[in-house]
Amino acid sequence: MQKGFLSKKLTLNIPKKIFLLGALIGLSYSTLFYFFLVCFRELFRVLAFMMDMERLMILSSKEILFYNFFFAFISTLTGFAVGSDFVIRFLKIPGYMKYSISVDHNGLQWNFNYWFVKFAVLFGLLSISLPLFDYIHFYAEFYWIIILLMVVLFFNQWAKARLFFKSRVTKPMAVVGISQIGFSLLLASTPIIDYNALNASLSKRTPEYYCDYNFPASNLAYRLQRRSLAFELYLGFSKHARNSAVIVADGRDGFRTIVFEQVSHWILENRSRLEEIEQSNINIELSIDKHMPMREVKKLFKALRQADARQLLLSTQGWHVGLPWVLMPVCEEISQIDTTSNFPKSAPVSCTELLKKKNRPSIALQRDLILYNDSVKTNSEIISALVLDIERIRDQSFFDVFVDDESTYETFIQLQEAIRKAYIQIWQKEVKEQFGLTLSPQDFTSFNFDPELNRKIRIVRSKYPLNFLVWSDEEVKYFNLQPK
Repeated sequence: MQKGFLSKKLTLNIPKKIFLLGALIGLSYSTLFYFFLVCFRELFRVLAFMMDMERLMILSSKEILFYNFFFAFISTLTGFAVGSDFVIRFLKIPGYMKYSISVDHNGLQWNFNYWFVKFAVLFGLLSISLPLFDYIHFYAEFYWIIILLMVVLFFNQWAKARLFFKSRVTKPMAVVGISQIGFSLLLASTPIIDYNALNASLSKRTPEYYCDYNFPASNLAYRLQRRSLAFELYLGFSKHARNSAVIVADGRDGFRTIVFEQVSHWILENRSRLEEIEQSNINIELSIDKHMPMREVKKLFKALRQADARQLLLSTQGWHVGLPWVLMPVCEEISQIDTTSNFPKSAPVSCTELLKKKNRPSIALQRDLILYNDSVKTNSEIISALVLDIERIRDQSFFDVFVDDESTYETFIQLQEAIRKAYIQIWQKEVKEQFGLTLSPQDFTSFNFDPELNRKIRIVRSKYPLNFLVWSDEEVKYFNLQPK
């Protein structure tokens, strides 16, 4: 058709009732579609938290207004297309012209909303089972794409109107544009859902409701693979009792506080939820405040050893990311005299036999200082010294680790990181000499899909196993152990 064929050839007489009815239809559609988008956003946010026990994703007031305006503007553009389509049906022009105007004028909006809703639902469903929010933050990283979408869709609507009506549509479309922005702002600022009340209701199912904790920093990041076998424990400072340590544990009905003496029962409760073949493979994901004194942390380690829940992930960079660590079994000698727990001790070992080994370098934490063989060292010095000793003793012995009560958990994580960096240097050197491979530290800390590479890494790690034992206060006293 000729561009601007409706600019002079035809006069558009729209009955007032039809115009008002079309406006009512457009506004009603815009409002309902906006309600649909906002409700689905909140539904998927809640489902992602409830079904996968992820942290509740909290949106700031700016984020809420931004997303609401985006949803409202898209809804308003679509509503205008619906209302215009209704009005066009009553124009006294040939049918092929009505069809052409309707298709060209509404096509982009309809196609966009068709795919937008499909992708939104797909993203929401995936976020229930996959930690997508760990990697994607639309507001912080991709807000400009959303703004660009709104601009493109609006000017497409304007351009299509000019295609048929030419300059006659400039002033009406300017009024329409201002009205759309104003109505979108009105919708976006209308509280259709009590966001704060919803968050307050759900927050009782999160550990943040009971305690404050800050993850310690670490450059090494291991991601937990089998999350179905992982159970979360938090050790932070109580929000209800100042400077008091509190343990928060996950359960069937959300999180709850427990005391050290209840850790064994909590382990038993979680094991009973698994198949028998998997009960011995549970992982405990520990999220501990970096300022927590090691006095409290050692109590928790002791309770986990007594319950034979020794496979840990020490969270450092967020949920399901941290440093893996296997606690040593309960010492047989301590188990025989310990009457503080009625939970059965599993797989005790004879620590007397372990202590007969001669090659035992000593690492100690004293008032947030790291001592290696009774000498204060920096992290780089510790790594260098550890590399030499690891190559010397190989798999014949282990490292004694002594931790005082005053040191903080953050320093303990720094020590853990230094030990692992030393071992990674050894593994890198060994895998190059034995297999001719040059691997990065990430190859030893991340999941590899190559089975052959995993086999070679296992061979190297078995040659230089990660052997270091953190002694409890009871063991230090019983065996008269002292840092060297």
